[in-house]
Amino acid sequence: MKTLLLTLLIIFIVGCSNAPSSKIPANVVVLVEDSGADAITYDNRAMRRLVSAINSDLSQAGLNVYDETQLFMDDFNRNQARTKAALIDMARSQRKRTLDYVIIISADANINQQSHTTGISTLISVQTLNPNSGRMLGTGSISGNKINASPDCSRSCFIEKIGESLKAAAGDVAAFVLADIPSHSAVNYPSPIKQQTPIQVYSLVFNGFSQNDISDIQPYLDIFSGLKQVRLVNTSQHSTEYWYQSSIARPKLKRNLHRMLNELALNGALQLNGQVVTISKLPKPKKNTKFDLDNW
Repeated sequence: MKTLLLTLLIIFIVGCSNAPSSKIPANVVVLVEDSGADAITYDNRAMRRLVSAINSDLSQAGLNVYDETQLFMDDFNRNQARTKAALIDMARSQRKRTLDYVIIISADANINQQSHTTGISTLISVQTLNPNSGRMLGTGSISGNKINASPDCSRSCFIEKIGESLKAAAGDVAAFVLADIPSHSAVNYPSPIKQQTPIQVYSLVFNGFSQNDISDIQPYLDIFSGLKQVRLVNTSQHSTEYWYQSSIARPKLKRNLHRMLNELALNGALQLNGQVVTISKLPKPKKNTKFDLDNW
């Protein structure tokens, strides 16, 4: 009898030690606001590719990601009034899933036609909020890749090129969203085996930030993982540049910069061009609330 009890106890202990984290993944949905005059419509092929890529990245990060068709198809007209207010109302009043967070995105495309080429660029606006309370967790803008197309690029060609520009920014959008959502909302998954990351040298350019802002930003740059050396190389009234040497992977550097802006309550847009990372301050900063400097 004692042997049986001991065996059962061992099985129980082993089972508990292998049990998954008790943290519950957050339920989220990505919605497209297209009420702006120049906004790309939600049913545009380029926009669908962007949403699909963002959903994939968020799902891989451990969130429960739901498609809006699954949530709204039977009860709402999704082809009309895709304003922010209408999207929040649909997310709040649907009863198929309890949503913890809603990510509202909108995108604009800029087309510059010249005799020798056509320049295409995109800008994605992102807002993360709690649909029940209406509390805004974060808002910002992310630039897609700048792409060149033939001067006689057709409509289908434009859609394809715009889709390429938008999809290239999906990882940045997901990183921005993940920086806004509290870490306790997602399950802790085991990290993949880390490979040695080569040393990179970046130029971090902060545009439009005050000296007080820079004083708050500096301690974060010093604690980012993989840091080898950081040096101030240029400063002026409206621009500050750092020479930044680190083994940090590029996606994590962008994710850390987004999180830094969020924790310092600074609105900013981040653009990466080669090894130059430009962080531009956006107007209407939120109330300044500092967080701890752990877990970077």
